[in-house]
Amino acid sequence: MPMPFRSIARTIVMLTAGFMAAQGARAADDALWEQLKEGGYILLIRHAATPLTKAPTPSGRGGCVHERDLSDAGQTLAHKLGVVFREHGVPVARVVSSPGCPSVETAQIAFGKVEPWTDLDPAVDRHTRLTRSVNALVNGTTQAGNLVVVTDKLAISDLTDRTVSAGDVLVLKRSGEQFDIQGLLTAAP
Repeated sequence: MPMPFRSIARTIVMLTAGFMAAQGARAADDALWEQLKEGGYILLIRHAATPLTKAPTPSGRGGCVHERDLSDAGQTLAHKLGVVFREHGVPVARVVSSPGCPSVETAQIAFGKVEPWTDLDPAVDRHTRLTRSVNALVNGTTQAGNLVVVTDKLAISDLTDRTVSAGDVLVLKRSGEQFDIQGLLTAAP
C-alpha cells in the first residue's frame, strides 16, 4: 500500500511543480508584453511555417524573392501573431522583412505593412554585417514604438546566437552598438 501512495504523492508534486513553472513563465511573458508598450525594442520574428518540402513552391504573392510561401498553418500563425500584438497594445513603429516570401508574407499578414530589408552593409562576417544593418534600421526609425524585423532562422541565429521556432519573437534592447536579449515570446498555441 505505501508504494501506490508514494507514486500518487510524487505525481501530485510533479504536476504542482509543472503548474507553478508554467504560471511563472506566463507572468514573465505578461511582464515582457507590458514592457513592449513603452516602445524602443527590436522585435526579431522568425517567419511563420512553410510547407515541409525542400523545393521552392512560390506563388509570388507579395512581390517577394521566390522561395516557399507560407503553409496554411503558417498563414494562421502569422495572423495569430498580429492578433496577439494588437491584444497586448504593442506599438509598432516600423515593420521590415528579409526579401524572401515567407518573411514578407508573415509581416504582411501579421501587421498589414512591410518594408523590404536587405543586410547589404559589407563587413567581415555575417554577425557584424547584421549588427550594423539592424543598428541602421534602429537609427532610421523615427516614430515612437517598436521596430519589428521579420526574417529567417539563420539571420536571427547569426545576429544573436539563439535558435527560435517559427513565429517566435526574440525581444532585443539596444545597448550601445550591440543588442541585449530581453526575452522570447511566442504566438503559437
